[in-house]
Amino acid sequence: MIMEGTRLDILLILQRSPYSTVEDITSQLDLAPATVRRHLDILQRDRMVAYVALKNKVGRPEHAFYLTETGQETLPKDYGRLLALLLEELGKLSPGAASDFSGKDALELALRRVSEREWAERARTMGGGQVEERLKALATLLSERGFRPVVEREGDAIRFRLLNCPFRTAALVSDLVCSFDRHLLTSVLGQEVIKEDCIRSGDPGCCYRTLQPLALPGQAPPYPLP
Repeated sequence: MIMEGTRLDILLILQRSPYSTVEDITSQLDLAPATVRRHLDILQRDRMVAYVALKNKVGRPEHAFYLTETGQETLPKDYGRLLALLLEELGKLSPGAASDFSGKDALELALRRVSEREWAERARTMGGGQVEERLKALATLLSERGFRPVVEREGDAIRFRLLNCPFRTAALVSDLVCSFDRHLLTSVLGQEVIKEDCIRSGDPGCCYRTLQPLALPGQAPPYPLP
């Protein structure tokens, strides 16, 4: 199902801010509460959105809405591309090398090579680039791949919030899938990153943070979504 218009906007809000109320949503969309409720009713009917009741001492009951897995899968996903890239990289392993790996090791190696190749293709068009240019290019690449990234600065650290996982169902089955974005960030930044949040732990999105300072002249993050 292709989602568009106001209902897509509502899904994106709930993906970024789970357990939002009608008031929260209307403030971001500049729509009447009755209009938002009508769209939420349709999304609930289609099993894309569910809610929990909030306890209020007075007044009408208030609901906090969140995405179901059906709703999550309605947002951009790219399982076919991931499968094609993995098959290509796994096919490149020589018989001797493959026998030295466990299935888990081979899959992680393939994901690392996929992420390195993704960045290498982008880096060739940049001619190297300063750190800030690389960060903007990384944000653009992640956006093109469906991750809906937000890049933030916190003191000397850089935080990468990935609001959407284009491989969500696969990632919920195996944490090895997260090797793709972790290795991609490592390739660009030249340092390891730590994962602070993860969809496998019930967080709305995955979040990574640098461990070492990055030299960022001029304008600093956050960067808007490309």
